[in-house]
Amino acid sequence: MNRSLWVGLALIIIGILLLLEAIGIIPSLEWILQWWPMVLIAAGIRLVLRRPERLPSGLFIIAIGCLILADNIIAGFDFWVAALPVLLIVLGIGLIVRPVRNSATQHATSIAFARSEESLESELINVVAVFGGASHTVISQQFRGGTIQAVFGGVELDLRRAAMATSEASLDIEAFFAGVTIKVPSTWRVTIEGTPIFGGIENCAMTSPGGNEHPVLRIRATVVFAGIEIE
Repeated sequence: MNRSLWVGLALIIIGILLLLEAIGIIPSLEWILQWWPMVLIAAGIRLVLRRPERLPSGLFIIAIGCLILADNIIAGFDFWVAALPVLLIVLGIGLIVRPVRNSATQHATSIAFARSEESLESELINVVAVFGGASHTVISQQFRGGTIQAVFGGVELDLRRAAMATSEASLDIEAFFAGVTIKVPSTWRVTIEGTPIFGGIENCAMTSPGGNEHPVLRIRATVVFAGIEIE
């Protein structure tokens, strides 16, 4: 079943429930407002089961769902007080379980808890922004890809001065309550995989004539209450 069909069925079911509540056939649906974070928890579990290599993303989604649910149903629980330590724990787990890179391949790591700006020359990048912003220009002429994690922060990545080592590079993006902007050269093609949850992914990149001859940047995105823009 394709994604559009799932969305269409969900809208129909929600509409029917709201109509039945309005005419008094079923009781109030206020409980849905409390328990809707179960959707996030289920989506995170589904991601982990279907794509074990995306464990960090799945854990982030599950953690956010649990925090929002606890905030809804537990008296005195404060989402914002618990969010930072919980998400830092999940972020640490993600960094630990992330596959080890080949030592022969140069890679650069940037972790920002405030505003951070720098140029990255390595083949692989790992940008982390937590309650802060990171703005980087990649100037590597052997770019192979990397990862971006933004949690309650923002990342701006400028790839217009970079060149790929091969005909393809992969960039994994995890954005939670955050914004990520990627600027790419007009000589690159961009493909995007991922389904935003209460967020959006917009590809505004303009590719110059040449079609299939251009190198490909493959973006695999996990977006929860966040936005990714490719320009």
